[in-house]
Amino acid sequence: MKKTGALLLAIVLILGCLCGCGKDKFAEGTYVQLGTYSDEPILWRVYQAEDGNAYLMADQIISIKAFDASGNYELGTARAASGANNWEHSALRAWLNAEAEVDYVQKPSKGFVYGGLNSYDTEPGFLSAFSEEEKAVLLNMQRTVFLAEKDKETATSGTEALARKTDMGEMATNAETAYQTVIEDKISLPCVTELAAVEESMLIASLTDSAKEDCTGHGDQETLAYWTITPNGTSDFAQCVINAQGEISDAEPRNSCIGVRPVICLNASGKGFTGDGTAENPFMLKK
Repeated sequence: MKKTGALLLAIVLILGCLCGCGKDKFAEGTYVQLGTYSDEPILWRVYQAEDGNAYLMADQIISIKAFDASGNYELGTARAASGANNWEHSALRAWLNAEAEVDYVQKPSKGFVYGGLNSYDTEPGFLSAFSEEEKAVLLNMQRTVFLAEKDKETATSGTEALARKTDMGEMATNAETAYQTVIEDKISLPCVTELAAVEESMLIASLTDSAKEDCTGHGDQETLAYWTITPNGTSDFAQCVINAQGEISDAEPRNSCIGVRPVICLNASGKGFTGDGTAENPFMLKK
C-alpha cells in the first residue's frame, strides 16, 4: 500500500509539473519592465493575451507629445492646420518606431505643434535607448487600424466610418464594417475598441517624473489624457484620446499637451524573463 501511495503521489507531482511548464508567464494584469526612456525604466502591463502573444501598455504616461504636426498639405487643408488623424503618416508613429534619427513626413518642430510646446523633431527615436537584447524580444504587430472617412480610399476593408460614441463598448458596434487597414509596427498605441475590455483602473494613467517635467507651467498633473491609435472616423482631423477621467474624448493631432502610453507585443511564454509579474517585482530580462 505504501508503494502504491508513493507511486500515485509521484504521478500527481509529475502531471502538475507538466501542466505548469506550459503556462504562459505574461497573463493579463501582470507587469513587465523593459527598456528605458529619459533614463527611467519603463514598466508595462499586459492588457490582452491571446494566441501566444501578450500585448502590453506602458503603465504610466512616459512622455507628452503631439500625435502629428501641422503643415502637411498633402493630406488636406484642414489637416495642414491641425495635423492628421492618420496613424500611418503620423509623426508619433515615426518617432515611436525609430531607433536613431527619425524620418518624418512633417517634422514636429516648434512651429508646427501647439504653442511650440514639447516639440520633438530633434529627439532620437523612442527605441534608441533600448538595448539590442530588449529590441530582440519585441514582436512585430499586425495591427488593425481604423481610418477616418477622409481616408476610406486607402482602406483594405470597410463600408462606413467607425461610430464615434462616448462609451468605448458602443464604439465597437460597427468595428467589422468600419474603414480599416492593417499596419505592421513594433511600437503602437492603444486602440479604443481594445480598451473597452480593459479594467477601469488601467484606463487612468499617472505620469513618470520625466513626463511631469513636460507639464511645467501647466500646474501639478497627477493624471493626463493620452493618445489612442483610433481616429474620430467622421472628422477630417480629430483623434480619439482617453482623458484624465478614463473616458473617450477628441483632440487635434497637433496638441502637444497629450500623453503617450506606447503598446508593445511580447511572446506570452515569457521565456528569458525572471520575476513574479507584480508591480514590485515585475518580469525582467535575465542578465
